[in-house]
Amino acid sequence: MRIASVRRWWLDLKQGHNFYIAFVLSLLNFIIISYSLALERLPLLNQIFPNMWMWVAFFIVTYIPLTITLGHFHRQEQLPTEQNESALQNPVTMFQMKRIDDIAETLEKICQRLDIKDVIGLEMLNKGIDIAKLNSIARQRAKARTRTQLYERFRNKLLQYPVPSQTKLNYIQRSSLYNVIRNSRYVTLARSLIYKCVSLLSFDRGSESMEFTHFSGTQDSESMEFTHFSGTQKAGHAVHQFIPVLSPRDAAGNEVIAIRDMLRKLGYRSDIFVEVAHPEMYQESKKFTDYAVSSPNDVIIYHMASYSKLVNSILALPGRKIMVYHNITPHEYFTGINDEIVRSCRRGREQLHLLKNGIDLAIVHSEYSKMELVEIGFKNIVVAPVYINFDKYKRESKKNLTARYANSTNLLYVGRIVPHKKIEELLQIFAYYNNCIDSNSNLFIVGNYLGMERYYMWLKNLILKAKLRNVQFVHNADDSELVTYYNLADAYISMSEHEGFCIPMVESMYFGVPIIAYDSTSIPYTLGDAGIRVNEKNFEEIAELIGLIVYDDNVRNKIIEKQKERLDAIRQDNTLERTLATCLQEVWKC
Repeated sequence: MRIASVRRWWLDLKQGHNFYIAFVLSLLNFIIISYSLALERLPLLNQIFPNMWMWVAFFIVTYIPLTITLGHFHRQEQLPTEQNESALQNPVTMFQMKRIDDIAETLEKICQRLDIKDVIGLEMLNKGIDIAKLNSIARQRAKARTRTQLYERFRNKLLQYPVPSQTKLNYIQRSSLYNVIRNSRYVTLARSLIYKCVSLLSFDRGSESMEFTHFSGTQDSESMEFTHFSGTQKAGHAVHQFIPVLSPRDAAGNEVIAIRDMLRKLGYRSDIFVEVAHPEMYQESKKFTDYAVSSPNDVIIYHMASYSKLVNSILALPGRKIMVYHNITPHEYFTGINDEIVRSCRRGREQLHLLKNGIDLAIVHSEYSKMELVEIGFKNIVVAPVYINFDKYKRESKKNLTARYANSTNLLYVGRIVPHKKIEELLQIFAYYNNCIDSNSNLFIVGNYLGMERYYMWLKNLILKAKLRNVQFVHNADDSELVTYYNLADAYISMSEHEGFCIPMVESMYFGVPIIAYDSTSIPYTLGDAGIRVNEKNFEEIAELIGLIVYDDNVRNKIIEKQKERLDAIRQDNTLERTLATCLQEVWKC
């Protein structure tokens, strides 16, 4: 403990010396040297500045603004040039970028041979809506619209302050080859091609960011010891769940609790065992070390969303095993944001390969997730929607929020503030919408940023420097606040590039909020033929499209009507009791 304190003091000493004391001393030394050289040798200056203090005041008044100007020029012009040149001189970077270009060119040629055209613009299967006409109107309005100085200021600031995370995988996802995935005839071919190319470039796909990055307690080995029960247990089968982190107001956490409650209702003994639980979830869970093996007929349900030391021990336990796969986000999105999460992402992907031979049944929430597991080698896979308790939405809106924002246009995003959700692109859409279309508008970003502090502060800094108005970040919203924001919303927008299911889109369907979303990963499977899926990220045209939907009641009502039909289909499949009964029956056959 003392050694650590001494090291911290030594670090503080070095930082204080390097950044403050050395600067002050060098500045004073510069003043004294200039005074000695200029005033003592030039009589004219000596008459103008009869003493040293007048020289010091003149020096500070002229020198500091000059150095600030030079520093600003260096940051704006020279520093980006130096960074680009440094990257170009790095043989590893050049090799990777060349490989990316070669792969994109090759696969685009394959697309042409298969006679697959790029899907551009907007995609919506709603009958009765001329989406081509909507697209044309949005483009015409974007061309004719006068750009305000505030909007141009935001665009310039976005270029000056690039997002900290440099995601190479985006280059592949935004190219035409990625659109092949949307064509069911070529799903297997496209995914195998993409993942082989990604593996060649060492683009490991990793886990979603964990809600808590620090585990309580210490474990020296990969395998954790469980306490084996030696007494008596109640008769009947037990179905227990394991999840690394249990958090409130979280899709995976809500599903875990709903499954536990339904299993108990069906007569099974069921508990939730965790590595780490949020304080609010202490009463809902038990430590993994409290698990007692009572029968080889027990069923273990493991929720896979990140790397966990639980995996090896779960695989060693007797009984049937089910994995609920909540999907895993590529680790490149977190590069430069949180190194611990990057490492966890990579190792989580490796654990999927371990689990494929030890799992009797895998449950996924979209066809996209199923394709991922099939690619890895999983055999027995069931697709079931995320269980959503719609009763929690039957709440009254908060009157103070309703009164404050009821008379304005409100755009909404709900979800965690993480790089792959592309919050900066939502800001770019809103900058155009607020400054060029409707100044009486708000953007609500409802979600937490735990573990993503660097990304969140970059977003806040961008908003501050660009002077972007009416952007509201809402953290830790309770159910009543969430219901209020959905009731206030005129449109739900998402530019996310990776989703396992996306519950907020189902919530938007429930509240009758039109959805505009970037067409990636599981979004086509969640939306079906509802909402508007955007295949090209032209932010000005997307903003114009939002304006059309907000102000054209006919178009808006048709979109909402189609979303209600999609919601009914999801709710019919959202029978947790039937899903659990089917899965348990299937796993006991193994």
